[in-house]
Amino acid sequence: GGPNDEVRHAGDLGNIFAEDNGVAEIMITDSIISLTGKYSILGRAVVVHSDADDLGRGGFKDSLTTGHAGTRVACGVIGIQHPPGAWMQGASPATSPLLNTATLAATLASTLAIRLLF
Repeated sequence: GGPNDEVRHAGDLGNIFAEDNGVAEIMITDSIISLTGKYSILGRAVVVHSDADDLGRGGFKDSLTTGHAGTRVACGVIGIQHPPGAWMQGASPATSPLLNTATLAATLASTLAIRLLF
């Protein structure tokens, strides 16, 4: 599903499209995910696919599992670079050793870049 669908996964945040220069800078506001709590995005993966996600509506055999979004071209882990102390007070410990950056930047040979800004 998509970010506005009644039935969706917490990570269904919609499609991001890059400009002609290959750069996409986004800011996402969502009613389900957060930086702390049950649906915290800290320590979670971000995966960039080669094609748009059909949100499970495309009728392809992989529409309901991968959104028929094509190959994976980049991935990363969402985290906080510094200072993590204030963000993590009262939160359960993270298990990812990669929890170290607030901005995820994936730059590929094709100059595709995606940044998640909070």
